[in-house]
Amino acid sequence: MLAIGACGATAASVAEPTHDPDVRALLPDGATQIVLVRPAELYATVASGTILRALASDAQLEALRVQHGIDLRTLERAAYASYESPISGGDVIILQGPFRAEVAVAEIAHRMIPVESREEAPRSRAGGMLRGTRIDAIALGAHTLAIVIGPPTLTGRVIRAAEGSTPPAIAGAVQQALGRYAEPFVATRPVPFALPDDTPVGRLLSEEESMVIAVAPSDTAELHVTADLSGGFPPSAEENFRQLVTSLARSTLGTALGLRTALGTLTVEATPSRVLLHATLDANEVAHGLEVLFRAEIAEMLVDAPIDGDPTPPSDMTN
Repeated sequence: MLAIGACGATAASVAEPTHDPDVRALLPDGATQIVLVRPAELYATVASGTILRALASDAQLEALRVQHGIDLRTLERAAYASYESPISGGDVIILQGPFRAEVAVAEIAHRMIPVESREEAPRSRAGGMLRGTRIDAIALGAHTLAIVIGPPTLTGRVIRAAEGSTPPAIAGAVQQALGRYAEPFVATRPVPFALPDDTPVGRLLSEEESMVIAVAPSDTAELHVTADLSGGFPPSAEENFRQLVTSLARSTLGTALGLRTALGTLTVEATPSRVLLHATLDANEVAHGLEVLFRAEIAEMLVDAPIDGDPTPPSDMTN
């Protein structure tokens, strides 16, 4: 989000359709967390739109669009991956939609303390410090922007993934797991939680290997959420997971996010190698809880965007 708030200028916006690479192929292997979203679809759907606008109002998003040229509400696809390597650890954000990536890279270069900024056919690239954080911005297609928050070694891995010379994060078992879900928000942790085994939760997840969460918003106020865990689970897994979710729902955080209300819709299916949990959440409850918890932090990330009030841009940026 830090990088998103610094991207582009008004000139970056375009109306033409995108025909760029699949964002899923642009994340290098080794990710410990992956999120795939279709932002335009999420904003256009009532339940998810309610939640997103609770976090960042249309006034903020419009100010961001005017000032930086990238409208988060129109992005066709976006991806995020986190890497924990001591050598190339960091975060990768991929944005794809109706904006010009090379213009966005040039504008980011103007906002950072430059380390390097160069044209490398067929892509533009800029790197430097932005708000105290090392950032690289790379145009991976005409309408595809990669933001790397981390060392240049991670940027190199992203470029090699785009070139097809290093394996992507979404391949093999990860690709198979994600392929089960077509929802506009899908997240996965493709590695074990590795929790201490001296707690009930740690023992329950001691042989867990990966997890996928998929969210299907509706045009009412419902969010249909699925959690899909793979690995090894005890015979009592169904009851244990039901108790775990109930405990989480009754916590302060769970209550704030509407989990307590969702308990009546909870279903748990367990086999020795897989656990599926389904629940339906009230989007209004989730939106209120997230707004209370995180809106101030998100407003800070959206650089120069007002928390509330008049989204009218400065007079010299209206044309």
